[in-house]
Amino acid sequence: MTDSAMSHLATSSGVIWALDDPGLIDAVEACLAKSACFVMPTDTVYGLAAAASDQRGVDRLQTIKGRDDHFPPPVLLSSIDQAWPLIDKPSPYLATLARAGWPGAMTLIVNSRRVGMSLIERVGTVGLRVPDRPAVQQLLAQTGPLAVSSANRHGLPAATTVEMAAGQLADDVELLIDGGPSGDGIASTVVDCTGNRPKVLRVGQWTQDQINDLVGVADA
Repeated sequence: MTDSAMSHLATSSGVIWALDDPGLIDAVEACLAKSACFVMPTDTVYGLAAAASDQRGVDRLQTIKGRDDHFPPPVLLSSIDQAWPLIDKPSPYLATLARAGWPGAMTLIVNSRRVGMSLIERVGTVGLRVPDRPAVQQLLAQTGPLAVSSANRHGLPAATTVEMAAGQLADDVELLIDGGPSGDGIASTVVDCTGNRPKVLRVGQWTQDQINDLVGVADA
């Protein structure tokens, strides 16, 4: 369903757009203006997205996922340059991990700077990632940072196609973006970068040993 001629297929609630449709950005911006959520492809799994700067949208995302502020969604960025204004007191190894893992399936949890985003300021930390998919990076460059959680109901498998995402979330989103099958379906590695040494909280494509090797630390 990636042909733009098929990009406006209506579901029971949302509308499916092709990732390469020239009218997509206008549709996404209209969605975000209403504090609504949408489904988007990434380089790992499909994601449920809201504007990171819009607390109403983020609250809606959390409600759909059945989560609270103790489990804030990570923020997807278009480039490494978009990350630095959001980070407070970066650890000495952070830039090394960012250069090695971005773009790609590595989410870095960092101390957050007060930048007018309630998502970031409520918890004091934020998970950041730059997806390894140029078309998605281009979308993020136009929308700004997006809060993105996996496109599934809490406790159910993450969607790897737009059809899987629609089956779970179509009634709760404004639109869905079809980018074809996602990557390998493995969620990103989550690394806590707020301490003296990086700590892997969720293993994906990267292991703790590989992270340690990157930053030059020995096993604890």
